[in-house]
Amino acid sequence: MSKSLNHLDLSRNVLTGGISSTNWEQLHDLVHVDFGFNSLNGSIPPSLFALPLLQQLWLSNNQFEGQIPEFYSSVLKTLDLSGNRLEGSFPISIFELKSLEALILSSNKFNGTVQLDMIGRLVNLTQFDL
Repeated sequence: MSKSLNHLDLSRNVLTGGISSTNWEQLHDLVHVDFGFNSLNGSIPPSLFALPLLQQLWLSNNQFEGQIPEFYSSVLKTLDLSGNRLEGSFPISIFELKSLEALILSSNKFNGTVQLDMIGRLVNLTQFDL
């Protein structure tokens, strides 16, 4: 893949298997990633959450398992992880994403509590689906 790639949309392609955890850091210009509506499984690679320019991440309606990795991107605006098999609690770093406008996490197996004051930190949030 081109290192200058900024938009990657592989949604609705009946893809199976997992997402490799290698080489994401080389795609430092990625702004939009969409793997939604496939049959991808396994864990979500933490390196995907470290892309410095990533604004939109769509991983909905797959079969991802495990916990959500920590976030290191500060410009993320849309995060859709709905319709997977993710579990556990939310990483605190989600609530530090000051640019986040849409947080869509429904239809997973999360547990624990979400403090309202934590959601209040997301000052640009206009859509929250749990």
